[in-house]
Amino acid sequence: MSDKKRIRERRNLPMFLVAFFIPVLSMIGVFAAKQIFPFGDNCFLRTDLYHQYAMFFSEFQDKLQNGGSLLYSWDIGAGTNFVALYGYYLASPFNWLTMLVAKEYLIEWLSVLCIGKIGLCSLAFTWYLSKRYEKESWVMPLFGFAYALSAYMAAYSWNIMWLDCLALAPLILRGIEVLVKENRPTFYCVTLGLCILTNYYISIMVCLFLVLYFLVVLVETPFEPAETSSGKPQSAAAYYGSRIFSFAFFSLVAGGLAGILLLPEVRNLSLTASGSTTFPKNLTNYFPVLEMLARHCVNVTVEIGLDHWPNLYCGCAVLFLVPLYFMDKEVSWYSKVPRGILLLFLLFCFSYNIPNYVWHGFHYPNSLPCRQSFLYTAVLLTMCCEATLNLRRTPSRQIARSFWIAALFLLICDQVIDVEDFKDYTFIVSFLFMGVFAMFAYMYRTGKAAKGLLVFLSFAVLTGELTMNTQITSITTVSRSGYWRDYESYQTLVAQMEEDNPLFYRADKDMTTRRSKDDGAWLLYPSASVFSSESSSGMTAFYKKFGMEGSTNAYAVQGMTPVTAGLMGVKYIFSTNDSLNTSIYSLYGSDGNIYAYENPYALPLGYAVSRGHYLATSDLAGNPVEVQNEFLYTISGVNAVYEEMAGAKEGNDYKLLASEDGFAYAYITANGVDSITAKIGDSTKSFSNVKRGFILDLGYVRKGTEITLSNKDKENVTAIVYHLNPEKLKEAMEALAAHPWVLSEKEDTHVSGSVTVTEDSMLLVTVPYEEGWTVTVDGVDALYEKWNGAMIAVPLSAGTHLVTFDYEPSGLRLGAMISAGSLILLLITIIAGRGRKRPRKYLKTPEEEAREALKSEIPEDELDHVITIDDLK
Repeated sequence: MSDKKRIRERRNLPMFLVAFFIPVLSMIGVFAAKQIFPFGDNCFLRTDLYHQYAMFFSEFQDKLQNGGSLLYSWDIGAGTNFVALYGYYLASPFNWLTMLVAKEYLIEWLSVLCIGKIGLCSLAFTWYLSKRYEKESWVMPLFGFAYALSAYMAAYSWNIMWLDCLALAPLILRGIEVLVKENRPTFYCVTLGLCILTNYYISIMVCLFLVLYFLVVLVETPFEPAETSSGKPQSAAAYYGSRIFSFAFFSLVAGGLAGILLLPEVRNLSLTASGSTTFPKNLTNYFPVLEMLARHCVNVTVEIGLDHWPNLYCGCAVLFLVPLYFMDKEVSWYSKVPRGILLLFLLFCFSYNIPNYVWHGFHYPNSLPCRQSFLYTAVLLTMCCEATLNLRRTPSRQIARSFWIAALFLLICDQVIDVEDFKDYTFIVSFLFMGVFAMFAYMYRTGKAAKGLLVFLSFAVLTGELTMNTQITSITTVSRSGYWRDYESYQTLVAQMEEDNPLFYRADKDMTTRRSKDDGAWLLYPSASVFSSESSSGMTAFYKKFGMEGSTNAYAVQGMTPVTAGLMGVKYIFSTNDSLNTSIYSLYGSDGNIYAYENPYALPLGYAVSRGHYLATSDLAGNPVEVQNEFLYTISGVNAVYEEMAGAKEGNDYKLLASEDGFAYAYITANGVDSITAKIGDSTKSFSNVKRGFILDLGYVRKGTEITLSNKDKENVTAIVYHLNPEKLKEAMEALAAHPWVLSEKEDTHVSGSVTVTEDSMLLVTVPYEEGWTVTVDGVDALYEKWNGAMIAVPLSAGTHLVTFDYEPSGLRLGAMISAGSLILLLITIIAGRGRKRPRKYLKTPEEEAREALKSEIPEDELDHVITIDDLK
């Protein structure tokens, strides 16, 4: 590196520090205003960060600090492929620092990651602009700041696993430009590979966008013949062919670099609900164009729900700068046209269902719409930055025209749009901010104020605007102390459970204590529930068939009965109810407000049943209570574990009197009813999401107790209510436990034990089915199959057998080989490229040589003040 370059980089270091720290300080200010710890008792946990990510970080932290395997976890969903979960939620390199964080500050660490990555987004975009325009200007951090605190960030900042891709995107864009203009693909390949490795899902959108952006850069970079090493000019076909080949080849290499996570992820996705998809048949428009464009205004409510609105705001200055860009004569039409078409195409994709489906990996997102819109923001802000850099050479009348175009747009929006996402003052405030920036531009162009003062004022105004938008539209909070409530009590009880069950047990929460379906990962106990995009669709179907909760990306023990708890090996149930000690469950222990109850009929991890009886259970369907009855009868010979109690409709309600003491359960047969209020004697229970078909646990009731099932919306309620016969339950579970898989070893990826059977049997193992397991019986590899489409069944002959399970995620080894091969291939191309003589630079025209000479004579910080002949026209 030359001394001149070092001096230049030192001189520009303050600009990049400002680009990083201003959004960081802005977010700290927002956190302080929201009273987020340490400024108060709130914490920044919203939506999936509350229900999923914090939980998975806890599991990841425990594995890093205590030496657990990163391949598999028993704390999530009865067992889960942790590599796949890591690849989707945890693959950011920064997350490895979690091992240095104490558990009591894990929530604050998530906040630090969020704020720090926002700062990196601003820094990366500022750096990109400085490289694209081959200069450093103090206006560039303004656009970095706008990128980092856009509406996309306001909506999705809690999706911290996406933010690495937002920070890497500007680097990848620069990589594309270097690839096309200089035919140097290494930087592009490395940054794209890191992006895919960090979060493959957002990288799907990045890769689709890069195809479009590559074409844009190819068009806006005019072909100029360069001399090759042989002294002959390069042909156009060779020029474009080499660029297209480099783009395609190094894109594949980038994907290969991430193969170690990508291939196991793809294999696991085939087992999830996302593995099956149906391409939409008709093109449908979501919303009016004007209402979509109006989302460039400030303080518009961000969309994170099921509506399809894109989050487009990135500072009100863009309303004025976009028309200025297209009027700017300094910008070639080779840039204006392709970039304008790209923006229009992206807006079209936001508006219609089929492109929306394609952009999200051939899958409709479950809320959180337009997850690729940050790329639109990056292109838009790049154009606006170029217009700003050319302000000194922009005629004043064009600045005025741009202002009035933006003002007219806001006036039309104010008169036409009547949507609750837009506040009464939205368009007025947007006009004021836009007008201030237009005034600054005019003052700079006419020299009526010093450049330094205007830049300082621009920073102040933009900081206020972006911070205000973030404060109003983002950063919802929950109680920090509430999130940690009873944590120590759970740890005390879990420690006792682990001591009493060193090899295997499962626990879960009833509805009085559950915060999330991933509570097992937060509290570090083996759970049978999960909420994750990586969850098994087979397990979801199984849970729904047996009357528990199942949805697209989750399955959980809501609706669990002593039967299903027993089948799944759930031995302990956490509750705040101090009177659950009944004829079935017994009090195991308590600490503070938390009680743990023991299920005496919890089956082991595996239990053997007759092969003939096993085959007869494969086609069960219908009322889940009757499914459980039939299943138990088929494999144990015990009939009618659940007995129906007579009831009748009265008006819109369903009523009955309990015929026996004991547990009562209801299955709602009325279509469309989603909420139920159950009045049981003097007590009341409420149930939501009843459409999911799970069994309603009415609790322990006394004979003669009146039970009324009703709906608050006065819908007709029809149901079947059952009484659980404890004697028959005991008989059935003892029959299933007669041939247990007695474990002698159990680790994260290895389970071994013996089982004795008297006839040809199937060992039913309550572990989600996937191909990553290797099963041996008496040291010989054994084939295994899906049990009820969800879990693992191993065929056994009569006798005593040693059965061993070993786990390695499917595709991991091949993916690692692909990554290693791709890295070697990349290194070879780098070495070969350095050894090859580069083509001579393009020959400069006399005008270009004169301009370069002029630049060398004028200090760089004064270049913007040079008046050209065009200014005098």
